[in-house]
Amino acid sequence: MSTIFDWITVGIFFALVLLFLQRREGGASEVMRYGVAGIGCAVANQVGNAGFDIAAWLMIAAIGVYSVRFIVMKPA
Repeated sequence: MSTIFDWITVGIFFALVLLFLQRREGGASEVMRYGVAGIGCAVANQVGNAGFDIAAWLMIAAIGVYSVRFIVMKPA
């Protein structure tokens, strides 16, 4: 863990895991929501480590918006 992208994406992923463990009653669609955010963290980390800082920051922001909208707020 040598770049800021490593720390930020791992932190987001850790928060998603904690939230998932707290809300275990979801079905397959709920797991898919967390999977999309987790894969997004991995991709943003790799993009940032490859030197594309602006793209990585935009992806991290998009993961944040997605997580708040589809995971934290839990739409019906």
